[in-house]
Amino acid sequence: MGRLILVSNCVAPISEGGPAAGGLAVGVYDALKETGGMWFGWSGDVLDTPPDSIKLEEHGPVTFATIGLVKRDYDQYYRGFSNATLWPVFHYRLDLIEFDRHEYRRGYCRVNRWLAERLAPLLKPEDVIWVHDCHLIPFAQALRALGVKNRIGFFLHIPFPAPQILLSVPHHRELMEAMCAFGQTLKAAAYPIGVYPDEIAALAKDDESGRDVEIVKATLHHRKLVMSVDRLDYSKGLVERFRAFERLIEHDAKQRNNVSFLQIAPPTRSDVDAYRDIRLQLEAESGRINGRYAELDWTPIRYIHRQYERPVLAALFREAHVDLVTPLRDGMNLVAKEYVSELTSRVVYEPHRDA
Repeated sequence: MGRLILVSNCVAPISEGGPAAGGLAVGVYDALKETGGMWFGWSGDVLDTPPDSIKLEEHGPVTFATIGLVKRDYDQYYRGFSNATLWPVFHYRLDLIEFDRHEYRRGYCRVNRWLAERLAPLLKPEDVIWVHDCHLIPFAQALRALGVKNRIGFFLHIPFPAPQILLSVPHHRELMEAMCAFGQTLKAAAYPIGVYPDEIAALAKDDESGRDVEIVKATLHHRKLVMSVDRLDYSKGLVERFRAFERLIEHDAKQRNNVSFLQIAPPTRSDVDAYRDIRLQLEAESGRINGRYAELDWTPIRYIHRQYERPVLAALFREAHVDLVTPLRDGMNLVAKEYVSELTSRVVYEPHRDA
């Protein structure tokens, strides 16, 4: 078998603890490390002029191949059709769709072709290509048009919409035909994805005495910790989660000053209107709830709008008594599995601890 070639919209940045937290990065990077291969995609950079070449970086058995996008491509392919049309449709939020029947779709297809043209010269005959998520639905079709004959798989990370929902996407028929352009034989199935419990336990142990974790422990005192980690996305049910926690402390007075809720929500897609709106909603709700129930020595909700590395999150999971995961509609969400893995490691390796 040849190399595994992972293709995603954006290549996750790699740090000492591995890729940043998130379904794609956590779920597939370990598989790529085991097989060896290449991770190809957008670097995250938005450029004024077209990039000259692909940037290649070696990290052990994995080659990271990244390239920037010019502003027009970013606006039409990523911010436009991917995030303002496909993402709300696939999450059944038709009220959030931004329709631009021509420019968004043309930009989306154009960038998929352009990315395929950049990848094709890097491929070897035995490579297996693994394409990820709704940003790259036409990518296989673009590779086939270039004469690429390698085996191609497509992994959708989010719910596939019902037919009546899919009909709201402009040119939905062409889109689905492009998604099925893998060759003469096509197999579709649900493929659950998991985590590596031993690795998560090791990450937690490595950072359990870190500064961030010590601050949380010092400020908790006798209280229980409820923790959530989510991208700042309207599909995650974050506003509803804040209101549910408010109901808990409203109707069960003994929970007041006895439980703290920590919500970590890293920024994402901040230039898309719907994501700016959800941030403003969360800031308003957390301020309102804290203003209503906070005491001099207790803040009910700690809402943190920033990214933390995986070792820090794993160590925080070790301190949490409850992991709260409440998406309204979601696909590849691994946070609950990571927390359960850490909980299991506590029971197995630290039986004296109150888990």
